[in-house]
Amino acid sequence: MEILFSHIPSHTTPSDLYRFVQAGIKSWWFPFGRPPILGCEILEIYDEESREYEYHGIVRFDDLKTAERAIKRLNGRFLFDQHVRVREYCRRSPGDRRFISEEDLLTGQSNERRRPLDRRRPVLQVKRQRLSSEESA
Repeated sequence: MEILFSHIPSHTTPSDLYRFVQAGIKSWWFPFGRPPILGCEILEIYDEESREYEYHGIVRFDDLKTAERAIKRLNGRFLFDQHVRVREYCRRSPGDRRFISEEDLLTGQSNERRRPLDRRRPVLQVKRQRLSSEESA
């Protein structure tokens, strides 16, 4: 399972994120060993329309239970000087289509009142910095 750390500080490295998560999920059943983190990456996203940068982190876990615990324990905590939001990460590709629910089709809800189905930003540049579990040792 992968989890997303939204809007992290711009100077955060994959090693910083790894240490933040490791400290946040450490518990009595693995007090000395490494937590089951498979890898970390930092996404630097540049929006060409708004000319703004965003920074997000993705952490891969080898088991669902630890990932869920990380979400609960780390959501809202400070990473350096900034609150971070943590949630499950969903990979999407540009070809993925948004859909209208069956309920909306049956009720005939007007498309004029709805938000557009695809609100994705069209022109983004994404750079990735990765850290695998082997590099963190």
